[in-house]
Amino acid sequence: MELRGVRARIEWEYVLAATIDGYTLGRSETGIWHLEARLTSTNPIALKCVPLVFVAAVSWQGQPRPGWRWPILTFEITQHMLRARLGPPEQGSS
Repeated sequence: MELRGVRARIEWEYVLAATIDGYTLGRSETGIWHLEARLTSTNPIALKCVPLVFVAAVSWQGQPRPGWRWPILTFEITQHMLRARLGPPEQGSS
């Protein structure tokens, strides 16, 4: 399974750690979630904190709705690209 999106963010305790413009989210056959995303801005201090959460925004008929949240288990950033392994999703109140 693979999902693609445009706008998302990474948070630490609801503090903005990074903004994302373009991402691919997938789940392997063994149930492991993974993320590849293009970062447009970062908060280097917040990115060093745990727990970090990937938040995918959702809208319906042009109105923002609670998004989905995945805990970030491990990640690396190379040249504004983030690659991460995620925990299971939960519906949030973003």
